[in-house]
Amino acid sequence: MIDQVENLGKTHLLRAIQRQSGRGVGDGMNDEPPSPVARRSILDWAQGLQDRAYTARSIFLNLLAVLAVVLALPILVRELFLNRVVIAPLSMPANIAASGLTGDVAANRLWDAWSHLNAEVAVAKETRDVLPSSQRIQFQIPDSGLSFDSLIHHLRSFLGIDETTVSGEFVCPSEPCDLANSALRLRVVGHDLSVITLDPVGTTPLDLYWREAITEVLLRLDPVRGIMATSLGNEERAIAELRKLVRANHPDRQWALVFAGVLLGNSGDTEGALASLDEATLRDPSFALAHAERASLLLKADDIEGARAAVSKALQLAPSDARNHMRLAQIEVKAKAFDKAFAAYEQAARLQPNWPQIPLGLGGAHYAKGDLAAAKAAFRTAIEIDPDFLDARQLIALLASAEGDAAEALKQQRAVALLKPNDAQAQADLAAALDLSGDIKAAEDSYQRAINLAPDTAIFHKQLGLLRQKQLRHAVALASLERAAELDPRLEDIWFAIGDTQLALGKLTQAREAYARYVREQPNGAYATIAGARLKEDDLQP
Repeated sequence: MIDQVENLGKTHLLRAIQRQSGRGVGDGMNDEPPSPVARRSILDWAQGLQDRAYTARSIFLNLLAVLAVVLALPILVRELFLNRVVIAPLSMPANIAASGLTGDVAANRLWDAWSHLNAEVAVAKETRDVLPSSQRIQFQIPDSGLSFDSLIHHLRSFLGIDETTVSGEFVCPSEPCDLANSALRLRVVGHDLSVITLDPVGTTPLDLYWREAITEVLLRLDPVRGIMATSLGNEERAIAELRKLVRANHPDRQWALVFAGVLLGNSGDTEGALASLDEATLRDPSFALAHAERASLLLKADDIEGARAAVSKALQLAPSDARNHMRLAQIEVKAKAFDKAFAAYEQAARLQPNWPQIPLGLGGAHYAKGDLAAAKAAFRTAIEIDPDFLDARQLIALLASAEGDAAEALKQQRAVALLKPNDAQAQADLAAALDLSGDIKAAEDSYQRAINLAPDTAIFHKQLGLLRQKQLRHAVALASLERAAELDPRLEDIWFAIGDTQLALGKLTQAREAYARYVREQPNGAYATIAGARLKEDDLQP
């Protein structure tokens, strides 16, 4: 537009000179030139037109600059104060990088592990924003050499705001320098510097190795979440580490007290759990999560009124937290106040319409009330929100099995087994659904896959034995049942099943011993009366 104004000015200048000289565009070239006064007037007029064009250009460019600043300012402020962790590309030995595990790929695998671990450690505490540097968007003004990243970096330095960077390399402590023999060394640089050195990869699956690395990073950057990530199977140690944070007056001490209470409650120490949660509320009465977890703990202890009081306080402090409405709904289900429970679930769904846990809980409330159709509808809503939500699929399958709907049960269990191909229980559940549908051969194959995945799980061997017993393949059935009894001699009804199989094989002495053991060890078992009657039969008399 500015160029058009300049060109227009030049055209007008040419025509003005031609008019002042008394000739048109097509006149000859030998006419006398215009007078000096006319020429000066024309030049002054042209100069004014050019000045106006330059002024218009300046105004236009300044407006563009102002607009750019206005648009970029929110991004600049967000980037400036964002509590971000940047994972830099790792340095990799040449032969490992040549195999495809480059520095950028390794940084992305660490990012994946961070995401998965934070999803597994389901805590309400806000997590850090993490991004591999290769996926970071670069903001730069064209042809200026000025980048927002550079500006943000210098502003952070000036204001003393640290951006945490995770960098590092794979090192080979000995030859040969391959992946199995290499170890990851990480540097976490922020306000402080931490160096993390892991053991060599060895036979550890890479996914697990990345997880171990990120757990160590979390222990330094977000110790509460890091401790929770390591708590599985070692709750006592995790509680001790959380209490250390409290004694050290760590900024996350409130979270540490709450999660110490949660772990104590899970271990059965209700008194210790309540003491930890009470300490959290005493230190900060406005900490809503402490009241919410207290409500859950009291509900588990069947203190409905205490749970109601605690969740009411949590709702008063955090009315927009859908989890608190879900807790209230669970309390009302326990109190059999189903209308109040449904209302609480509806409020939770309004706050978080895409949480599949909410319709899952609603389905449980309908089931507790005895409305199986509404329960299944709610579970299906959970699947619509998240097709990979396995809890809802498994509950639909259980309801379908109870109603004799073999097709529906099989459909849901197939989906679960497909999503969890290495989960032994998922394969065993699929086998049960296949058995219900009449596909005995496929059921046996699925039970065998479950046993291959978890060979020391007694119930899988028992289920396979019962399936073979149904096919009258008593010899192989007995082998499976005896293996189950070897793994768990007190497994429910196992000795009755062995007695039946021994009896079918004509091994009367062994059958009598199995029935007698069943009656002795499980006198109130489902088949105790039948086993006692068979022991009195003539064929089984000693």
